[in-house]
Amino acid sequence: LPENLANDVRVEYHYFVDEKPHEVPMVLGHNEHPIFNYSKTFVQDPVTSRFLEYLQTKLVFRVYGKDSSADALNKSVTAAAAAATAPPPGRQVPEPITLPSATSLQSGSLESGSIEAVSPSRMSPSGLPGAIGDAGSPAAAAGPGPPGGPTDQGDVL
Repeated sequence: LPENLANDVRVEYHYFVDEKPHEVPMVLGHNEHPIFNYSKTFVQDPVTSRFLEYLQTKLVFRVYGKDSSADALNKSVTAAAAAATAPPPGRQVPEPITLPSATSLQSGSLESGSIEAVSPSRMSPSGLPGAIGDAGSPAAAAGPGPPGGPTDQGDVL
């Protein structure tokens, strides 16, 4: 066998009407003169005229081996592709961050009652909604308070 093709050598052949080829076990490694130690006995019963015609043809053995130069080229191309897609040495690739969607935040907050929508007209000078003494507060909307208490004119306690 040629030296560059004498790697992991195997043999296949077809016999008579068999649909799949017969495979001789592979001789692993590099070997220009492989020894297969293979035998197979075929019994043909009955012997037909078609079988007699088959015997007049040649039995073909196909010998396969891996091409060492093609294998080396394939390894170098694969290594070059891996190096081209790898991050530079010492640089970590960040893990993706998954943020909750706005819908899940809104529904979770509204269900728990922790968010209240307040109109700007209801905001007090202190920034709290409906503080006592604010014109827009529920206390002010009820009218003047008791004597000496807050009024709707903005008296403060």
